[in-house]
Amino acid sequence: MTHAEYVGREGKFSDIDRKGYLRQSLAGNFIITEKVRDAFDGKYIPLYYTDDYGSIANTSHGITLTGNPSLETIAIALSLADEALGHQPLIVRGSEKFKRKVMDAAVLSELNITFADAFMQQEFMQKREESEDERKRFRADGGNSSLTAMFQSPTLNHLLTHHSKLLPTQDFACQHCPNALWFLQNPQMLACFCQMMKLVSWSTKENNLILMCDGMWAGSEEE
Repeated sequence: MTHAEYVGREGKFSDIDRKGYLRQSLAGNFIITEKVRDAFDGKYIPLYYTDDYGSIANTSHGITLTGNPSLETIAIALSLADEALGHQPLIVRGSEKFKRKVMDAAVLSELNITFADAFMQQEFMQKREESEDERKRFRADGGNSSLTAMFQSPTLNHLLTHHSKLLPTQDFACQHCPNALWFLQNPQMLACFCQMMKLVSWSTKENNLILMCDGMWAGSEEE
């Protein structure tokens, strides 16, 4: 019965997720603003969960990230924080490594946000300018901006004009699938999560090519 209670989050385990998040957020990574700390009056609200790429929740400490959040997860958290906290300059609490990942995620996702910390904002603006310069060089060298319609994925389209060396060298199904969730786990690791099979179908580390898949048409009958 104890195991069943834990799995079902019942009895003494009913609050275990919230308590775990609060413990991690005390020494963890979270996003707030000067005027508003969180989006739901301090209530614990899970917002986004993954086993391998970090999770997001609203806590009394702010929009809190736990685990080892990927750049994609951090970008989602930044977008949520910017919208939920009233488009105010964001205050980022956490390690220096986390703050660098926050800036990388904001640049790669082209987020229109502002950081409250002057040094962090300055570095963010510099990174964004460098990214824009790289895009201009791509176009000057013959790159066609119309290629941004080549993929359904905003992440792949962004990399096409910003960091094309990270893209797969061969064409395969996941690059054109509406059920593929592409993300940067770190500045050198691109991966694809299949929302149909619930697994990572391709990554820079494991270059497995799916040439054909019914998942590309799954759900199209309903539209």
